[in-house]
Amino acid sequence: MFSISIDTTFDSSRKEQISFIIRYAVEVTGDVHERLLAVKESPVTSEKNVYDIFVNVMEAENLNWKEELVGQSYDGASNMRGTYKGLQAYIKAESPQALFVWYHSHRLALVVKEAISCNFNAVDLFGNLETLYVFLWCSKKRTAIFREIQIEFKKLSTTRWSSHSAALNVVLKFHNAVLKTLNQIKDFKGSADVAVGASCSDLISYLTSQRFLLTSFVFKTVFDILEPVTRQLQSQDMNMLMATNILNNVIHQVKDFRNGGSFKRILKMTDEFAENSVVDSSELSGRFESTNIVPLKDLSLLSSRRIREVQNNPHIVSCDAFDALHTIFTQIDKNALLTEHIEFCKNFTEIENSIVLPKYLNKNVIVYYEESLELNAYGCEVWKKILQKLLVIT
Repeated sequence: MFSISIDTTFDSSRKEQISFIIRYAVEVTGDVHERLLAVKESPVTSEKNVYDIFVNVMEAENLNWKEELVGQSYDGASNMRGTYKGLQAYIKAESPQALFVWYHSHRLALVVKEAISCNFNAVDLFGNLETLYVFLWCSKKRTAIFREIQIEFKKLSTTRWSSHSAALNVVLKFHNAVLKTLNQIKDFKGSADVAVGASCSDLISYLTSQRFLLTSFVFKTVFDILEPVTRQLQSQDMNMLMATNILNNVIHQVKDFRNGGSFKRILKMTDEFAENSVVDSSELSGRFESTNIVPLKDLSLLSSRRIREVQNNPHIVSCDAFDALHTIFTQIDKNALLTEHIEFCKNFTEIENSIVLPKYLNKNVIVYYEESLELNAYGCEVWKKILQKLLVIT
């Protein structure tokens, strides 16, 4: 009995290659082995074409796959995992016992990719890393400058840009070397080629920003959790039970990462990195001073979760609640505000249930539309002024 893993990739000459790897156990000892069975070139990777190549490989190696193949594992491409017309469906039609399993490692990579694409700071980070890679590595002269500067910094090592994690680690490890390379290219080539000069300026501006540092170390922490898992899921002795346990453990680590203490550690890491680099961390630290965060803590008391907590137990409201707002708006009576907040929380369920008002509250009262608009406009102006004052202070 054996299982098979099939994947496609481009070689150095940009030709599509299909790799066939089998996994089997020795009946006497139970030892698990993996072997590269074949690599076949194919410019067409449709479901039927890949299936025909698979059958040819099995016949060439004299493998009775229709009876002995018990598992098949591919990535999430539709031509491989398609329920009705994918490769796994073609194989199952001839070998019903061949269970299909989607690469756990590939699924994890897709989760990370989706998480990255839903935040503009992450999109900017990895978009700029890709731009930097193309800018430096697609020019022999620029690559040579970068290598020479690495020798100056005495940090010469293998630099891999094959994934988000590897690219981020390279830039953080050689941050000063990258910046010196860009400055040197800008000085020598920028005046003759304005496009090169502008590209260097944009990259330097981003790589020396506080936003780059903070986003980088957030994702570096995430990758430090996920990278070992990716390698473990691809290990030779991996099985379904072990993979499930590993993923459950990662879920707990990610949940722990979301607490406030983790963010403070990341801020400390960025400050330490900035001290040894050309990045000024004063602005970054200032944005997260306690004096700026305290008013936001007061406003968090109006979140749905906090309101329900107070609704269940009014005594949990802190004695210093709304102190920051009282300092900003001195005309506010803090004690009255606390009392109103508690009463509001107690009646929150009734307010929430009546959030949709009827068209007429009292049919005997005539409401003049123009006056209603004036009142609404006045109310909007009041809230607008309050929010503007809060934003200026915070």
